[in-house]
Amino acid sequence: VVAHVQPGSLADRTGLERGDCIMSVNGEEVYAPQHLQKMLSRLETNGATSIHFDLIRRREMLEKNLLLDPKAE
Repeated sequence: VVAHVQPGSLADRTGLERGDCIMSVNGEEVYAPQHLQKMLSRLETNGATSIHFDLIRRREMLEKNLLLDPKAE
């Protein structure tokens, strides 16, 4: 569950909101916050150009996509 969204962060750029429950990233199930952090780090390390999120917001299943900017830090 997203607890906080920092302005300008990956979560903010993706359109995530406080309270969102991230179910999967690029089709891989998320089972813990630490797992999500490892998944995102791995994607960035492997040079992913986009990230697909499946999430639940207010009992509704949503999909969010983020195109990664390799120049962004």
